[in-house]
Amino acid sequence: MQRLKKARERFLDQHPFVDDRWNRWFSAGTYSHFERCQRVIRDHAFGRTLDVGAGRGGWQHVLEAVPGVRYESLERAPRGSFVPTYVGDVMDMTTVEDGAFDTLYCSQVLEHVPEPQLALLQMKQKLRPGGKLLISVPHLARRHELPHDYYRYTQEGLRALLEKTGYDVVELDTYGGIFSLLHHQASVLALGATIALPGIGAVALAANAPLAMVMPRVDGALDRGHLLPLGVVAVAQRPG
Repeated sequence: MQRLKKARERFLDQHPFVDDRWNRWFSAGTYSHFERCQRVIRDHAFGRTLDVGAGRGGWQHVLEAVPGVRYESLERAPRGSFVPTYVGDVMDMTTVEDGAFDTLYCSQVLEHVPEPQLALLQMKQKLRPGGKLLISVPHLARRHELPHDYYRYTQEGLRALLEKTGYDVVELDTYGGIFSLLHHQASVLALGATIALPGIGAVALAANAPLAMVMPRVDGALDRGHLLPLGVVAVAQRPG
Protein backbone atom coordinates (compact mmCIF):
# COMPACT_ATOMS: atom_id res chain seq x y z
CA MET A 1 0.00 0.00 0.00
CA GLN A 2 2.85 2.40 0.77
CA ARG A 3 4.33 1.75 -2.68
CA LEU A 4 0.96 2.49 -4.28
CA LYS A 5 0.65 5.69 -2.26
CA LYS A 6 4.09 6.88 -3.37
CA ALA A 7 3.30 6.02 -6.99
CA ARG A 8 0.01 7.93 -6.71
CA GLU A 9 1.81 10.96 -5.26
CA ARG A 10 4.33 10.95 -8.13
CA PHE A 11 1.50 10.68 -10.63
CA LEU A 12 -0.38 13.59 -9.03
CA ASP A 13 2.75 15.72 -9.26
CA GLN A 14 2.54 15.20 -13.03
CA HIS A 15 -1.28 15.50 -13.26
CA PRO A 16 -2.32 17.87 -10.46
CA PHE A 17 -5.51 19.35 -11.89
CA VAL A 18 -8.88 17.91 -10.83
CA ASP A 19 -10.39 18.53 -14.29
CA ASP A 20 -7.69 16.34 -15.87
CA ARG A 21 -9.35 13.13 -17.09
CA TRP A 22 -6.79 11.10 -15.15
CA ASN A 23 -8.16 12.53 -11.91
CA ARG A 24 -11.81 13.12 -12.79
CA TRP A 25 -12.35 9.50 -13.88
CA PHE A 26 -9.93 7.89 -11.43
CA SER A 27 -12.84 6.67 -9.31
CA ALA A 28 -16.49 7.26 -8.43
CA GLY A 29 -15.20 9.15 -5.42
CA THR A 30 -13.12 11.64 -7.40
CA TYR A 31 -15.82 11.96 -10.07
CA SER A 32 -18.72 12.63 -7.66
CA HIS A 33 -16.64 15.13 -5.67
CA PHE A 34 -15.52 16.94 -8.83
CA GLU A 35 -19.04 17.17 -10.28
CA ARG A 36 -20.60 18.49 -7.08
CA CYS A 37 -17.87 21.03 -6.33
CA GLN A 38 -17.70 22.24 -9.92
CA ARG A 39 -21.41 23.10 -9.81
CA VAL A 40 -20.97 24.99 -6.55
CA ILE A 41 -18.02 26.92 -7.97
CA ARG A 42 -19.92 27.85 -11.13
CA ASP A 43 -22.94 29.02 -9.12
CA HIS A 44 -21.23 30.88 -6.29
CA ALA A 45 -17.55 31.78 -6.87
CA PHE A 46 -16.91 35.42 -7.73
CA GLY A 47 -14.27 38.12 -7.54
CA ARG A 48 -11.01 37.79 -5.65
CA THR A 49 -10.81 34.12 -4.64
CA LEU A 50 -8.49 32.36 -2.19
CA ASP A 51 -7.94 28.60 -2.49
CA VAL A 52 -7.35 27.63 1.16
CA GLY A 53 -5.17 24.55 1.61
CA ALA A 54 -4.61 24.49 -2.14
CA GLY A 55 -2.28 21.47 -2.21
CA ARG A 56 -0.95 21.26 -5.76
CA GLY A 57 -3.39 23.91 -6.99
CA GLY A 58 -5.67 21.26 -8.41
CA TRP A 59 -8.78 23.47 -8.49
CA GLN A 60 -7.08 26.47 -10.12
CA HIS A 61 -8.38 25.76 -13.64
CA VAL A 62 -11.96 25.22 -12.45
CA LEU A 63 -11.97 28.39 -10.37
CA GLU A 64 -10.35 30.52 -13.07
CA ALA A 65 -12.93 29.31 -15.60
CA VAL A 66 -15.57 31.35 -13.75
CA PRO A 67 -15.80 34.84 -15.31
CA GLY A 68 -14.39 37.51 -13.01
CA VAL A 69 -12.64 35.15 -10.60
CA ARG A 70 -9.09 36.19 -9.68
CA TYR A 71 -7.28 33.18 -8.24
CA GLU A 72 -4.89 33.19 -5.26
CA SER A 73 -3.83 30.33 -2.98
CA LEU A 74 -2.67 29.43 0.51
CA GLU A 75 -0.65 26.33 1.41
CA ARG A 76 1.88 25.45 4.10
CA ALA A 77 4.63 24.84 1.52
CA PRO A 78 5.00 24.33 -2.23
CA ARG A 79 3.83 20.92 -3.48
CA GLY A 80 5.18 19.50 -6.71
CA SER A 81 5.68 22.40 -9.11
CA PHE A 82 2.92 24.48 -7.50
CA VAL A 83 4.00 27.56 -5.55
CA PRO A 84 1.19 29.13 -3.48
CA THR A 85 0.52 32.85 -3.37
CA TYR A 86 0.70 32.77 0.43
CA VAL A 87 2.60 30.36 2.66
CA GLY A 88 0.80 29.75 5.93
CA ASP A 89 -1.37 27.54 8.10
CA VAL A 90 -5.16 27.54 7.86
CA MET A 91 -5.30 27.99 11.65
CA ASP A 92 -3.00 31.01 11.50
CA MET A 93 -3.55 32.94 8.27
CA THR A 94 -1.54 36.01 9.30
CA THR A 95 0.17 36.16 5.90
CA VAL A 96 -3.21 36.90 4.25
CA GLU A 97 -4.90 40.30 4.27
CA ASP A 98 -8.08 40.60 6.35
CA GLY A 99 -11.41 41.30 4.66
CA ALA A 100 -9.89 41.12 1.18
CA PHE A 101 -11.64 38.21 -0.54
CA ASP A 102 -15.03 37.72 -2.16
CA THR A 103 -14.73 33.91 -2.18
CA LEU A 104 -12.80 31.33 -0.20
CA TYR A 105 -12.61 27.78 -1.55
CA CYS A 106 -11.60 25.02 0.88
CA SER A 107 -11.66 21.47 -0.49
CA GLN A 108 -10.97 18.41 1.70
CA VAL A 109 -8.88 20.34 4.22
CA LEU A 110 -10.90 20.64 7.43
CA GLU A 111 -10.52 16.95 8.33
CA HIS A 112 -6.75 17.50 8.56
CA VAL A 113 -7.02 20.45 10.95
CA PRO A 114 -6.87 19.71 14.71
CA GLU A 115 -8.86 22.88 15.52
CA PRO A 116 -11.43 23.29 12.71
CA GLN A 117 -13.40 25.97 14.58
CA LEU A 118 -10.28 28.15 14.74
CA ALA A 119 -9.64 27.56 11.03
CA LEU A 120 -13.19 28.62 10.10
CA LEU A 121 -12.86 31.79 12.19
CA GLN A 122 -9.58 32.59 10.43
CA MET A 123 -11.22 32.08 7.04
CA LYS A 124 -14.18 34.29 7.94
CA GLN A 125 -11.76 37.04 8.90
CA LYS A 126 -10.30 37.01 5.36
CA LEU A 127 -13.73 37.36 3.68
CA ARG A 128 -15.38 40.66 2.92
CA PRO A 129 -18.84 41.11 4.47
CA GLY A 130 -21.18 39.18 2.16
CA GLY A 131 -18.30 37.03 0.88
CA LYS A 132 -18.76 33.29 0.50
CA LEU A 133 -16.95 30.21 1.75
CA LEU A 134 -17.28 27.15 -0.51
CA ILE A 135 -16.22 24.09 1.45
CA SER A 136 -16.17 20.31 1.05
CA VAL A 137 -15.41 17.71 3.73
CA PRO A 138 -15.46 13.90 3.81
CA HIS A 139 -17.94 11.73 5.69
CA LEU A 140 -16.76 8.30 4.51
CA ALA A 141 -13.02 7.95 3.92
CA ARG A 142 -10.11 5.78 4.97
CA ARG A 143 -7.41 7.35 7.11
CA HIS A 144 -5.05 9.41 4.95
CA GLU A 145 -2.38 12.14 5.07
CA LEU A 146 -1.21 10.59 8.33
CA PRO A 147 -0.54 11.59 11.02
CA HIS A 148 -2.77 14.61 10.35
CA ASP A 149 -6.20 13.03 9.90
CA TYR A 150 -8.55 14.11 12.69
CA TYR A 151 -12.24 14.31 11.73
CA ARG A 152 -15.15 13.19 9.53
CA TYR A 153 -18.30 15.29 9.09
CA THR A 154 -22.04 14.72 8.82
CA GLN A 155 -24.36 17.25 7.22
CA GLU A 156 -25.53 18.32 10.67
CA GLY A 157 -22.01 18.52 12.03
CA LEU A 158 -20.74 20.81 9.28
CA ARG A 159 -23.82 23.04 9.49
CA ALA A 160 -23.45 23.36 13.27
CA LEU A 161 -19.75 24.18 12.98
CA LEU A 162 -20.37 26.86 10.34
CA GLU A 163 -23.21 28.45 12.30
CA LYS A 164 -21.21 28.34 15.54
CA THR A 165 -18.40 30.30 13.88
CA GLY A 166 -20.77 32.99 12.62
CA TYR A 167 -21.54 32.01 9.02
CA ASP A 168 -24.95 31.97 7.36
CA VAL A 169 -25.37 28.61 5.61
CA VAL A 170 -26.69 29.29 2.10
CA GLU A 171 -26.59 25.76 0.70
CA LEU A 172 -25.58 22.32 1.95
CA ASP A 173 -25.60 19.04 0.04
CA THR A 174 -23.79 15.71 -0.24
CA TYR A 175 -21.91 13.80 -2.91
CA GLY A 176 -21.27 10.11 -3.53
CA GLY A 177 -21.96 7.29 -1.10
CA ILE A 178 -20.92 3.83 -0.02
CA PHE A 179 -20.59 2.44 -3.55
CA SER A 180 -18.49 5.44 -4.57
CA LEU A 181 -16.27 4.78 -1.56
CA LEU A 182 -15.85 1.09 -2.42
CA HIS A 183 -15.09 1.90 -6.05
CA HIS A 184 -12.52 4.46 -4.98
CA GLN A 185 -10.70 1.92 -2.81
CA ALA A 186 -10.74 -0.59 -5.69
CA SER A 187 -9.38 2.08 -8.03
CA VAL A 188 -6.56 2.90 -5.64
CA LEU A 189 -5.46 -0.73 -5.84
CA ALA A 190 -6.15 -1.47 -9.53
CA LEU A 191 -5.48 1.86 -11.25
CA GLY A 192 -2.83 2.81 -8.73
CA ALA A 193 -0.72 -0.10 -9.97
CA THR A 194 -1.25 0.51 -13.70
CA ILE A 195 -2.11 4.15 -14.38
CA ALA A 196 1.49 5.30 -14.84
CA LEU A 197 2.30 2.52 -17.35
CA PRO A 198 2.42 3.77 -20.97
CA GLY A 199 -0.60 2.56 -22.94
CA ILE A 200 -1.85 0.24 -20.20
CA GLY A 201 -2.78 3.14 -17.93
CA ALA A 202 -4.93 4.80 -20.61
CA VAL A 203 -6.77 1.53 -21.32
CA ALA A 204 -7.34 0.92 -17.61
CA LEU A 205 -8.68 4.46 -17.15
CA ALA A 206 -11.05 4.11 -20.11
CA ALA A 207 -12.38 0.83 -18.71
CA ASN A 208 -12.80 2.40 -15.28
CA ALA A 209 -14.51 5.64 -16.39
CA PRO A 210 -18.05 4.19 -16.89
CA LEU A 211 -18.04 2.77 -13.36
CA ALA A 212 -16.77 6.09 -12.00
CA MET A 213 -19.77 7.86 -13.53
CA VAL A 214 -22.39 5.20 -12.73
CA MET A 215 -21.62 4.46 -9.07
CA PRO A 216 -22.64 7.94 -7.79
CA ARG A 217 -26.01 7.45 -9.53
CA VAL A 218 -26.40 4.10 -7.80
CA ASP A 219 -25.67 5.82 -4.49
CA GLY A 220 -28.27 8.48 -5.22
CA ALA A 221 -30.91 5.92 -6.17
CA LEU A 222 -30.36 3.64 -3.16
CA ASP A 223 -29.70 6.25 -0.48
CA ARG A 224 -32.35 8.94 -0.98
CA GLY A 225 -32.05 9.96 2.66
CA HIS A 226 -28.33 10.72 2.27
CA LEU A 227 -27.53 8.50 5.27
CA LEU A 228 -24.17 7.32 3.89
CA PRO A 229 -22.75 10.20 1.86
CA LEU A 230 -19.15 10.13 0.75
CA GLY A 231 -18.86 13.76 1.74
CA VAL A 232 -20.59 17.09 2.34
CA VAL A 233 -20.38 20.36 0.37
CA ALA A 234 -21.58 23.68 1.75
CA VAL A 235 -21.85 27.30 0.73
CA ALA A 236 -21.62 29.67 3.70
CA GLN A 237 -21.64 33.48 3.79
CA ARG A 238 -20.05 36.02 6.07
CA PRO A 239 -22.93 38.22 7.27
CA GLY A 240 -22.93 41.86 6.29
